[in-house]
Amino acid sequence: MQTTEVCEYWPSLVLCFVTSCPSGENHGAWSEAELKVLLTCLHQQLLKRAEPGGEGGDGSAVIQKMDLYKKLEWSRVAKQVQTRSWLHCKNKW
Repeated sequence: MQTTEVCEYWPSLVLCFVTSCPSGENHGAWSEAELKVLLTCLHQQLLKRAEPGGEGGDGSAVIQKMDLYKKLEWSRVAKQVQTRSWLHCKNKW
């Protein structure tokens, strides 16, 4: 496909991309309810990675800083939040 052919189809591609967003997806500021669901879901995922420990033997868990970001299941988080895409959730975190 040549450049001129791509340019010819560009408006259709943009329209397809823009309309592919879920209709129930929010944009703009996050509500308190959305934040609560986001944090709860991430808390559940991170607890699975945590190691027993902490100072004083109080039963707290420790998680490495890098584990706060890598390989989180953003599509699962977005399904639970329901009103935001996986990318919105990732960017908010």
